[in-house]
Amino acid sequence: MTKIKIVAHRGASGYAPELTFAAFSKALEAGVDSIEVDIHQSADGKVIIFHDLTLDRTTNSTGLVASKTYKELRQLDAGSWFDPAFAGEQILLFNEFIEWVKGKAGIIVEVKYGSQIYPEIEKNILTILKSCGMLHDAVVSSSQVTILNTFKTIAPGLRLGKVLTPKELWRSLFQYNSFAHKQKLLEHIKEIHPHWSFIDSHFMNWAHSVGLEVFPWTINKERKIRVMIDRGVNGVITDFPDIARRVVK
Repeated sequence: MTKIKIVAHRGASGYAPELTFAAFSKALEAGVDSIEVDIHQSADGKVIIFHDLTLDRTTNSTGLVASKTYKELRQLDAGSWFDPAFAGEQILLFNEFIEWVKGKAGIIVEVKYGSQIYPEIEKNILTILKSCGMLHDAVVSSSQVTILNTFKTIAPGLRLGKVLTPKELWRSLFQYNSFAHKQKLLEHIKEIHPHWSFIDSHFMNWAHSVGLEVFPWTINKERKIRVMIDRGVNGVITDFPDIARRVVK
């Protein structure tokens, strides 16, 4: 039987504040195969791990991430919003996370916004992956084809994944080739990360027929994890990796 991989969504974010060392540590305790992180960039060009464009939801500050230097971001509390027990958790640099996780788990790096918002962010991410020796243990994913094409150009050997959002017309991207023919999407995408609602027999048959691995998000209930596995996914992206590990075992 093919191994079902477990990917911790923003770390074990069901148990600790997302994208913090607390969440990443709990993910490793659960025995994950990979950790999924989101990437942004500070005003002074530092690549950081954070999910939203703004600081409002998960810190004690407000405003755009890109409006603050990393020194300013580092001083924020990124844990108390989840639970007071996590007060003092910090926003992390991408490279310090990479150095910490190297040799312990693979990573999925989701890039939500490219150079149109964050100057040279694709190049900066690639530089960090290379310098930290994680180029071959990383997947770079995005919902934006333009970002994936940029990575294809600057790093032809990098493993890329396409995030599929719930209302996305995936057939226009892949099956009918109207877009894929122009962008040659299937030539450099190795895996897809669809919303769980995509996963039926038709979708899975198509994905595997064109050589794509499938990792749906975000699967948190034991019953749904079992359904996804029964339908032939290659892994699950989850906030509760310990539950997924139990189901897989």
